[in-house]
Amino acid sequence: MGIEVKYVRIDLENIARLTSHPFGLDIKDFDEYIAFSDDLVCSDYYLNIGKDWQAIHFLLTGEAARDRTNTSPPLSNVVLGGTETEYQTDYGKVRYLKPNEVKEVVEALEQITLNDLRSHFSPEAFNAARIYPNPQPGGWTIEELESLLTTYVLLVEFFKEAAKQNNFIFISPG
Repeated sequence: MGIEVKYVRIDLENIARLTSHPFGLDIKDFDEYIAFSDDLVCSDYYLNIGKDWQAIHFLLTGEAARDRTNTSPPLSNVVLGGTETEYQTDYGKVRYLKPNEVKEVVEALEQITLNDLRSHFSPEAFNAARIYPNPQPGGWTIEELESLLTTYVLLVEFFKEAAKQNNFIFISPG
């Protein structure tokens, strides 16, 4: 299956409900909330970018990080940034971005065109950095870029809607 990254937009009302749960909120409850609710998964409040997470991070930051970023926000917040929660997944902790951080990300993303990303893409650099998931056979090629950009566009739209609605974004690697 591999490592996938999932995003959930949560409004202030639901944040309050989650944090005031009378029995506390354990990881099973949180996972069910963000990953196993058919209503949520089928809504525009949920986005799974699959295995494109590291490639998108690398395109935006030039960093080949796997679990935490050493680059500065706001672009580092798109995939590997945010504040860690106590909730552990198979591949790291769930993180979140506050509404003001989401807006900062959107402002930064609006400055980047798809042509900018195309011009920054280097199959050689992706292969040298061993960017996940390394396509087989032969590694990254220019053909993989277009499907990656399709995912990127969905991610930008997701962030824009979250900023418009003043939502938190939770990022779950798992």
